[in-house]
Amino acid sequence: MESLLGDFREADCFVLGEGEDSTLKLIQCLNERKNWRNLGSLAYRYNEEVMMNEKPKMYDNLDEFPYPNRAFISKSHVVYANI
Repeated sequence: MESLLGDFREADCFVLGEGEDSTLKLIQCLNERKNWRNLGSLAYRYNEEVMMNEKPKMYDNLDEFPYPNRAFISKSHVVYANI
C-alpha cells in the first residue's frame, strides 16, 4: 500500500479489501464534511506517513451485492494497479 500511495500522489486514500460499505461511508463523510480518517478499511497519507486503519471485513457471500453499473465511467479515468 505504501508504494501505491507513493505512486499515485493525487490520491488521498485507498479503500482496502471489499469496499462496498467503506466506500459508502467515505462518501457520506466527505459529503457531510466529517473526518473520514477514522473509518475502517482505509489507507491514507498523513504528513507523508502511510496510515492504515483496521483490516477490512471480508464478506462470505458477494452475491448479496448488486452488480455495479459502470456505464457512466469513462475508460480514460480508470486506473488499474497490480497489488
